[in-house]
Amino acid sequence: METFPDSSRLIPDSGGCCDCGDNSDNCDYYRCRASLMTTSYRSSVTRTLEFTAVILLLSLGLSTAYSSKDMKVTAQIPKEAELAHEVNMSCQWELNGGKSLYSVKWYKDGHEFFRYIPGNHPRIQTFTQPGVNLDKMSSRENAIRLMDVSFASTGQYKCEVSTEGPAFATAFRTGNLTVISLPKRGPEITGLSSHYAVGENVTANCSAWPSIPRADLHWTINGILVPPEHTIVYPSSYPVPSGGVPNTLGLRLEAEERHFVNGIVAIRCLASVGSHQKESERHVQMAHVNNQRLSAGDLRGSARGDAHRFTLDTILLPLIIIIST
Repeated sequence: METFPDSSRLIPDSGGCCDCGDNSDNCDYYRCRASLMTTSYRSSVTRTLEFTAVILLLSLGLSTAYSSKDMKVTAQIPKEAELAHEVNMSCQWELNGGKSLYSVKWYKDGHEFFRYIPGNHPRIQTFTQPGVNLDKMSSRENAIRLMDVSFASTGQYKCEVSTEGPAFATAFRTGNLTVISLPKRGPEITGLSSHYAVGENVTANCSAWPSIPRADLHWTINGILVPPEHTIVYPSSYPVPSGGVPNTLGLRLEAEERHFVNGIVAIRCLASVGSHQKESERHVQMAHVNNQRLSAGDLRGSARGDAHRFTLDTILLPLIIIIST
């Protein structure tokens, strides 16, 4: 059974809520109770929202609350760079509402390595960080240059722009840089015959020279990607002394009449490292009806993306790679 509260705790209001203890016809106990519960609930929700807002502002920092309306920051940070090359990064900003620039800072993996404050003397300060070889002569408030990048240069870079007080609004942009080491030569196709008859098994290997990261290899037949079920994935190779990792992908399929265009099939191997790609291609002829093999001179091949052309036996290739490095 529900127990009604003491009538003295119910406060009359303009809505007609009365002292329910007087048994008046105008008394509406349930409306009084609902009104009190609604008021209490609204107060609780308001306090919760206010508390949440305070915590959110404290966690984000007051400066970031103004960043979107006070300024716009854009940055250009390359996604990749070749080992021992230079890297240029830029940071541009637009200040709104008459705000003045206070500072521009650059970070790598959360550690500051460049600071520009126009009100200071000197205006530019630099800080030593692993993997950051800063070109101090070329770096300025809106652009920096890294020289002779190493694998330690890989990481997240951030440009942070702040305005003068009292707001000290702050906005930033980040980007990830990956340093790669390209193979010295294009991929090599080995084990491929000069011609194949329809129904004969076509087998070959494509070997990529050491790189960091390891090259991704793919086969194509007449420009069409060979599905995985017709490729052979070999166990990962160990890094060579230079640190690069070679890679080899096999090809195994049955020659079909549809593969030959005017009696020739183009077999190509693609090696990709980052956004860079090199390839090798071989043209194979269809065997005569009597299955007599053509001479080796009928093999026509071209290796693209590499000025040097040579053919290595699959077993000897890893040894030559190690010696060359």
